[in-house]
Order: sequence, then C-alpha cells, then structure tokens
Amino acid sequence: MLALIKKLIPQKTSKKEVTGPIAPHINSNPRFITEPEKILTILNAVTNIPILCTIPTGASDEVYSTQIVELIDRKKLLTFKALDSNEGNQSLKQHKQLKLITHYNNIHISILLDKIVAHKIQHSAYFQAPLPLRIYYPQRRQFIRIDASNHHFTFQGVSERTSATVGGTIENISRRGLAVIIDNTTARTRIGEVLKNCTLTLDEQTKIHFDFTIRHQRPYSQNALVTIGGSFTETFTMEEQLSLDNLLASLERTEAVARNDI
Repeated sequence: MLALIKKLIPQKTSKKEVTGPIAPHINSNPRFITEPEKILTILNAVTNIPILCTIPTGASDEVYSTQIVELIDRKKLLTFKALDSNEGNQSLKQHKQLKLITHYNNIHISILLDKIVAHKIQHSAYFQAPLPLRIYYPQRRQFIRIDASNHHFTFQGVSERTSATVGGTIENISRRGLAVIIDNTTARTRIGEVLKNCTLTLDEQTKIHFDFTIRHQRPYSQNALVTIGGSFTETFTMEEQLSLDNLLASLERTEAVARNDI
C-alpha cells in the first residue's frame, strides 16, 4: 500500500491557493462554523487521518500533507505532525501559518491555523497552533467523488438478485461510495439491487471488502459498457478504513494538482 501511495503522490506540486476563500467578518458568513463546540467536534473527527495543507503566506505554492494528532482543550491548542517535506517545515517555521484541507460529513472543508510554533522531542519534530476560531464549511453536495479512472483499481461483487458476478474498474470514489465501469452484457444490473461480498483491490496486498447498493446507472460509451454508482452498505475494518483514507488523501492531492484547484 505504501508503494501505491508514493506512486500517486507527486514529489513536486504547484498550487495557487487553498479551496475556501477568505471570508468576511467571522459572524457574517454562514459558510463558516464558528461555535467552539462544533469546531472541536470537527477537529476531533479529522484527527489521525491524512490531511492536505498549504502555507498561504509562503513564497512557495507547494501542497503538503500532515496529521492532527492531539487536541488540548484546556490550553486551546492542537498538535500536528511535521509536514512531509523539509522545505515545507522550514517555510512553516518562518511564516507560522497553515491552511488544512480535508473532508467532514463528505463536505470539502478548510481550516486556517495561525501563530504556529515548532517543537521537537528527541529526533521527532511536531507543531502546535491555537485552536481556530472558524472553519470553512460550505454545505454543498453530499458525496464528493474523486476521479480514479487512471489508476485501474478493480471491483468485483455478486448480484444478490441473479447471483451473477459483477466486475469492472473504478471510475470515481468517495468515503461513502464509488462508481464502477462494467460490461452490462454479462451483469445486467438494476438500480436498487445489492451486490454482495464486494472487493475493491488497490494492489496485491490491499483489498477492501463491503456490500454495495446500486443508486444510479448510465451508459459509459457507445458499446455495452455502463457506469453503476452507489454506496457502501457495510462498515470496514479499521485497517480497511485507514487504507481507504490514505488512498483518498493521495487521490485528492493528485486531482488538486491536475485541476489547479487548491
């Protein structure tokens, strides 16, 4: 899985700005969460998962990744890992500002951290920042799907209705579901049916297992190929959820680079 993630994440990336424009006054924009309890809820929810970030005041326009590892409520501080680049860590020490980019409730959010301080324990570096006073939270589409068509991840399941095997490649994926390109002449799927014992294969070592409910279906091209889209209907193991989170963080980073959207 590590080799896959390294392959997906480019070594050098260029971005102009982070999703989530600078907002008006803190209490005047409904796209921002400002209640302290809700801010803590969101920060706790995204703790220990890979998060993309940029240094908005720095000269470089690189995109990095990090993880929030601890919230210290009584001190109003959050602790996060060193960035995945020495250059980025040096820039962060200088500019002391970071914009985090992740998802919450399947919505693309961004979090601006300021007054960041660098720390070191033995040979391990980390950073701390005051808790943010607001989080950019535009409540738009429920599912944010990320293009995966260039990576040839494979899917296989069994129709509960016909017992036929349904297989194909992943077109896009989110934390709640995916779309699969299949040959409908062999599967004959229908909206509303359940595919059982599904397997999403990321590489030889990494497979994610679930049941899948088909929510929509559309032609993919002029031939018999169709795209079926739907949602996961079973909870992943902790290891599978981590694999999916790591994959999505990598795909989000690659997609952002390609769209020049961060």
